Amino acid sequence: MKKKNTKPTEDELKAEYQRRLDKWNNAKSLVDLYPESKELFPEIYTKLINESDRGAILIGAAYAEGFLEDFIHGILPRDNKQYKGKLLNYPGPISSFSSKIELLYAFRYMSSKNYETLNIIRKIRNKAAHEKKEFFLHEHRESIIKAFSTQYGDGARHFKEKAISRLVDYLTKQGLSESKEEDLDPKEFRRVIESEFVNKKLEGHWKLLIPKLELIEGLSLLMFQLAMNSKKTLELLND
Repeated sequence: MKKKNTKPTEDELKAEYQRRLDKWNNAKSLVDLYPESKELFPEIYTKLINESDRGAILIGAAYAEGFLEDFIHGILPRDNKQYKGKLLNYPGPISSFSSKIELLYAFRYMSSKNYETLNIIRKIRNKAAHEKKEFFLHEHRESIIKAFSTQYGDGARHFKEKAISRLVDYLTKQGLSESKEEDLDPKEFRRVIESEFVNKKLEGHWKLLIPKLELIEGLSLLMFQLAMNSKKTLELLND
């Protein structure tokens, strides 16, 4: 029996392109496009929130570099561990964070926006690693905003609001799971947490915490995007 031709028509391709374009244009953030990215926020939050500002950027950058290294591992020949080690272990040609970024961008495995974002994070990481004086993220907030908000089309105010909203969502979920009261209204519980947080967010250490929340929010979105790129690329390579 002859197989039916399932190749989409030109009109169908145009309609699908328009649908995706509309979805992109109407989205307020990458979270709207990829709600699955929310799953990465708790993971990165728990890793960074209790760290010092210096520790947060060092661990966050290492987390990003680990994603890139896993991606490169998937691209390199599978049956030659010694060759992989020669390239990725110090002083191999792609052992540094910078060289991993350059390699993946040069071969078009990442977008120019991801390339710019990762390099800004790398530069902040380098300052944290090499400066002897105390390191504070709020002194680099402009760079953090540039790294992430330009990529997702938001200004500093909107990006801060999203970072705080994501934190409130996380604290609500955590609080509900730990509560012994069975009849708690999730919406009301969230409202109370949000009210408490909003009232305190511009006071004392909360104000200094904002850049760290923005870093966590931005990294969770970036890591998800890199993971999606990696998954799609490796699926094509394995076909």
